[in-house]
This record gives sequence, structure tokens and C-alpha cells, in this order.
Amino acid sequence: MITASTRMTPASSTRYNNSELSFHMGRYRIIPQNIVFEQFHRVIPMHAHSEGCYEIHYIPYGSGTVILDGTEHRLTKDSLFVTGPHISHQQIPQKENPMAEYCIFLQTQEDRRRADSSPSTDASILSAFLSTPLWIGRDTQNLHLVMQNLFLELARKQAGYTWIVQSMLQQILVLMVRNYSAIVPPSADSAVPGERQSLILDESFLYDYATLTLESLSKRLALSPRQTQRLLREKYNQTFQQKKNAARMSAAVILLHSTDLPVTEIAEQLGFSSSEHFTNAFRTYAGISPRQYRKEHAASPVSPLSPSPQGKRDADPQETDSLPE
Repeated sequence: MITASTRMTPASSTRYNNSELSFHMGRYRIIPQNIVFEQFHRVIPMHAHSEGCYEIHYIPYGSGTVILDGTEHRLTKDSLFVTGPHISHQQIPQKENPMAEYCIFLQTQEDRRRADSSPSTDASILSAFLSTPLWIGRDTQNLHLVMQNLFLELARKQAGYTWIVQSMLQQILVLMVRNYSAIVPPSADSAVPGERQSLILDESFLYDYATLTLESLSKRLALSPRQTQRLLREKYNQTFQQKKNAARMSAAVILLHSTDLPVTEIAEQLGFSSSEHFTNAFRTYAGISPRQYRKEHAASPVSPLSPSPQGKRDADPQETDSLPE
């Protein structure tokens, strides 16, 4: 194994892609689609990834700039950042001292069959990672050493390397969470602790906006529907339907802007019963039809969709204060 004093530098561009490296954490299957080392002599254009996809970026040396959702950040040695679903990002190396980067592209797939059998620690770590689609800072967990050992195993492919690589990828996820989040131990009580409510809310609206209902969200929070509505108003100043609608529209903008999918298919992915229902909802929210939005914004960067006054008022007529406790 590499030690802290050993310098192992991969080739200027090294890429691995092997479906056998997938593993489970909590109720999710984690699929490493790409494991890449590159020293940049080119600009990485602005782009964003689809639902369930995350990139871990670690800069071992060199310098440059990254633009994350419109905000510019300086990158130097030990810079670390995460780009999750729909987070736009662009990377620009410094000509005099171009940055190198380890990048791990992960796809996550929920496996509900494992929901009741997975270790709670795995679930807590992965929940913290999945609920942080955008983070940038400096590594405090010696990720460089782990990355070097990871590439050494992938290059040598000795007996048992697949198991070791899977273990290293899990270790990287744990170290990422340690870098930006404190894990809250699971509570023995039936009620969800207040510290975890935000994680559950963010993860639910981020991943399950197409099928999420007030009742299913209430069950996850161990609250009544009325209490869930109160919590949503407290944290977001929105009703359940307003928050769900905003999540759907945010995903719609990404799909309209960055894919060629027809409106009917986008409507299906967002959980609408028909393209007409989606078109009416989008027009009510944004004051413009999906096709008009795609035509008018094709050449512009992806930006958050601002709801029209009518869209802000839109709410599910069933969601009223008459909900039972």
C-alpha cells in the first residue's frame, strides 16, 4: 500500500469504468460509472448531471476555478467539492499551474428490498451524502492517500481487487461526510429526531417528487399530515403541494434545457398523468409553456425558475387546516 510519504501520480488522464465495482449502502445501490484522474489543460464546459448522479472532485495539486450554480470558487491543493443532481458546474484550469483532479462519478439506485435489512450507520452516512448535492471546502480527512491507493488497486488488478476497491469507495463516502457533516445516531424513539427532519424533507423532495404524497412523507417523518404541513410551513413557508410543485418544476427546467426528450416523456418522468397536465402546471407556475421555455432559453445557461404570482399561490385544495391530527 502507498504511504503518506509516497507520491504516486497516474498518467495525465486515467479512467476506469467497471460495473462489477457497484456496492450497497443502506437501501441504495452505488454504481461507480467513472473513476478518473486528469491534469487539466482544457476547460470543462458548464454541465449538470441527472437525478441520482453525484461527482466527488478532489484537487491534489495545481490551481484553477470552478463555477458552481453561477458562483465562482478558487481551486487549489486539497480543494474538495461535490456536484449532485442538477448542479451546474464548469472548471477552468490556471494556465501557469494547471490543476489535477480525482473525480468519482457515482450513480445511485434505490433498492427498497434492502430498506429493513441494512445497517443503520450505512443509512445515516448515505442519507447525509445524498442530501448534500452541493458542497465545496478543503479536505481534512487525507483523501489524497485514499485516492492514490484506489488508483493503485485499479491499475494492478490483483486478486481480490474488486472487494478492496468497493471498500475504498465506501471509505471515500464516509470521509466525504466527515468533511462536511456530523452523523446523528439513530434514535430509539419512534418519532424522528428534529435534527433529521430536514434531511428527510430534502431527500424526499429531491428524489421522490414524482410520486411523493403528503401521507407517505408523513410516515417517513412519523408525523400526522397536519403536523407535516406545519413543519413544511415552518421550514419552507410552503404547503406540501407548493413544495412538491417547485421540485417538479426545477427538474422540468433541467430536462427541458439539457435534453431533447419530448414534453410527453418529461411529463411522465415528473409524475404527471399527461403532457397536458404538465403543460398547464408549468404555464401556471412560470407563465410560459414548456415548449416556449425550451425555445427561448436554448442558448442561455440553466437558471432557477421563478414562479409567477399565480404559481406561488398554487396549492392542493385538499391541503387545508382541516386535516386531522
